[in-house]
Amino acid sequence: MLITLGIIGIVAAMTMPSLIANYRKKQFQSGLSKGYSVLLQALDMYKEDNGEPLTKSDCSGRQSVFYNYLKPYLKILVDCGEQQGVSGNVSCLQNGTYTDDGKFTYKTYSGNTATEDFFDDGQLVLTDGLMLMFENTNSNAFNGEVYVSVDVNGYRKLPNRWGEDTFTFQLMDDGKLLPMGADGTDYDEETYCSKNASNNKNGIACTNRALYDNAFWK
Repeated sequence: MLITLGIIGIVAAMTMPSLIANYRKKQFQSGLSKGYSVLLQALDMYKEDNGEPLTKSDCSGRQSVFYNYLKPYLKILVDCGEQQGVSGNVSCLQNGTYTDDGKFTYKTYSGNTATEDFFDDGQLVLTDGLMLMFENTNSNAFNGEVYVSVDVNGYRKLPNRWGEDTFTFQLMDDGKLLPMGADGTDYDEETYCSKNASNNKNGIACTNRALYDNAFWK
């Protein structure tokens, strides 16, 4: 009996890490789908109230506009303010700082430190634990693009990694919200969803694959 128990223990020790990893991936995959659904529903409600869709041109070039337009259509637990962390709430990503010796710093898909420039035009923690981080680019280099990133398990829960628990979407000229990496979005999968790329936005374009390619999660 002791030998049998020992064998069971060895098998469990060998398989548990894989089972836990697969469970976490399923959670992140489910959270991504839920986050996308929440955003699409909010945009649908905006269209219903205003008679026309919310488009890039409605939001671009002005800081935090997208964030303010969507707020009435979301179930908000914590409103972090129009710039990251202005409320000082521990649930919010603080503006220009890394807390806990960098423990909660966002990472790229390849594990390097990611830019947080695209998270700083409004942040919201929803009642279901999702965190939304908005970006209204207002420089000529970015052509006034409008992004929203979803951290599916919240800022204070790791891994805080693009392409794993953090995913970015782009609001388009026609009002569609597309997963980054899809045709027409600003960042392509080949360059910005690579295990080997070292740029600080690597992983931003993993969203489309994560949504529609089951092989991505394997």
